[in-house]
Amino acid sequence: MATKFPNKDGGNGPDPAADAQLPLQNPVLSSVVWSVVFTAVCASRALAAFKRRSQD
Repeated sequence: MATKFPNKDGGNGPDPAADAQLPLQNPVLSSVVWSVVFTAVCASRALAAFKRRSQD
């Protein structure tokens, strides 16, 4: 019975091709970048809405 060892990212699938897009090459980095971008956009919009609504 052959065992399949996890690839470098911890998954069981094959490694992405050398010419694959960045999210396939570095999924953790891509997730962190998208999380930071999403948080920055939502936080700036929330702060703007709070300032607009809290003015006397």
